[in-house]
Amino acid sequence: MQYRFQMMFLLCATSPCVFAETSNTCGDVYAGAVQDVSFDARQYAENNFLFTAHCESNGEIREGQSDQSLSIVAKKVNIGFSGNSSEARSTVSEFCKEFLSKKDFRRASFRYELTVVGAALRSFNDCKALEHNGMFVRHYVQQPRSVIVRLDFNPDKTNVIFRGAAFDNSIATCSSTALSSAGTPVVIDRSTPETSIDRPFSIICERTPEETSSGAKKFQRFVLGVDTNHGTYNVEMPTEEMFGYDLASANQARHMELQDQKNALEARLNGIIEMLNAEVTTLKNRIDTASAEIHLVKQGEKGVPFFEHVACPQHGGDFNAYVSNLCGSRRKIIQPIQTEVPGGWCGYNFYAVACMNQ
Repeated sequence: MQYRFQMMFLLCATSPCVFAETSNTCGDVYAGAVQDVSFDARQYAENNFLFTAHCESNGEIREGQSDQSLSIVAKKVNIGFSGNSSEARSTVSEFCKEFLSKKDFRRASFRYELTVVGAALRSFNDCKALEHNGMFVRHYVQQPRSVIVRLDFNPDKTNVIFRGAAFDNSIATCSSTALSSAGTPVVIDRSTPETSIDRPFSIICERTPEETSSGAKKFQRFVLGVDTNHGTYNVEMPTEEMFGYDLASANQARHMELQDQKNALEARLNGIIEMLNAEVTTLKNRIDTASAEIHLVKQGEKGVPFFEHVACPQHGGDFNAYVSNLCGSRRKIIQPIQTEVPGGWCGYNFYAVACMNQ
């Protein structure tokens, strides 16, 4: 529920949201579309969505934005933000610059998942616009072949005109129950005439596979736009090369293999931390008998307890300068505990630093 609220908050930060009451339908559609996407990739995609809407490509704030809009964005990128409009502008400016600095690197890391998140965000936007006008839409994907779009509304309150469906009919065929008084499916395409609709209806599209040289079935990327007098709803089904749902067995197996590797690396790091704690305790016991001031220093990303933190070199961290500042004119002894531990931006290096009293 909290994540669904954050999603509504995110989209309202990029487009007007003036509805008096909301439904969980759009949030459920989004949550279902990204359920197999990692939290980090989903968070990156949503921040990228904000960056595109509010930041220039050089990391500056996009011109012409209201104080209210920037305040909403500031609260999204900094959950605890409660400042004034000037502070909001500063917060968004910092977000633009920081996100730009890691945008391309993170995009490369997450490109396996970003296609699905981007399409889900666009569908969420369309869904909220239609919902505001009394239409409630869901879509259901049966990978890798078909998609069903369901549009519900109250005919006594909402007048609906179906204006057609836009898609590439060389890679898919679509039909709808909207055009038949008996409720039977009728084939639709760009030439389908406008029709006044007096009941909820569905659109079903099925992709036509291509046979590859190896004999496998390949389904091309498919984008469907359903047009009504209250707005358009877009659905995207990526190709196998864009995301591993098409002919899913091999790609999902690879995804699970990568997840297992990630879990193994995390377990290894936790084991190293436990070993470090034991070694540090032993080292401290040895050094405590000397007249010295002991510091445990780690260079890398934040998050390891008991160690003083030095940022990665690419983020301005200077280990030698930090140690010199600790000890001043006193003689210093630097004892490596564990170095070149993989992870984060620059790995992790752990040291015990003794500032010797003369």
